[in-house]
Amino acid sequence: NYAYIGTGNFNSKTSKIYFDHAIFTADKRLTKEISRIFSVLEGKMIVPREEHLFISPFSTRKNFTSLIMYEIENSLAGKKAAITAKMNSLEDPEMIELLYKASNAGVKIRLLIRGFTCLIPGIPGMSENIYITSIIDQFLEHGRIYLFENGGDQKIFFGSADWMTRNLDSRIEVIAPIYDKDIAAEFKDILELQLNDNVKARILDEAETNEYIKAGPNVKSIRSQYEIYSYLKIKHSL
Repeated sequence: NYAYIGTGNFNSKTSKIYFDHAIFTADKRLTKEISRIFSVLEGKMIVPREEHLFISPFSTRKNFTSLIMYEIENSLAGKKAAITAKMNSLEDPEMIELLYKASNAGVKIRLLIRGFTCLIPGIPGMSENIYITSIIDQFLEHGRIYLFENGGDQKIFFGSADWMTRNLDSRIEVIAPIYDKDIAAEFKDILELQLNDNVKARILDEAETNEYIKAGPNVKSIRSQYEIYSYLKIKHSL
């Protein structure tokens, strides 16, 4: 089997203006579980058994909760703990409470949210370890990437689900682990460019000032969408 896992869909119009991520894979660990999702959609199966994928509304919330709780445990044990996540919007109350709990436990949380967030970052005693930026540029940011420190053995995931109640509980959505080391490194490089954007990135804070991040003196201007294009062009010799 072959499978295409993406953060967007096959729409000829939106493909010209959306910024998505996708993987085409023959990894049996993933394709076997994806075939079960189609069995659910066809009414041949009620619950898709999964070990590798996060599948909403069956296991996505549970698996993300476990990953966040593990970061909390590591932080309380004095280990490095961090969560980096990119998504369209953040509004699920349970996920927000978990992130507040993680922040209070000392977990460093860096979020990149294109749309809206119901989480308030930077509040002492509540969310002081959470920092959020948003990028609005030529192409509509539409990717979801989730990176967990995982005690030094980082785990990275991507897929279609935001941390919104509808994506976790009310729709068929897929979040996939990235097992290939080269692909994982590429995703991390792309994410790092976006996190360091100082041209089109705005700070999301309690006051909702939407202040743009500005490159300081002798600091390279990074417009992430352009930098990512250059990065991929060089890496893949286009």
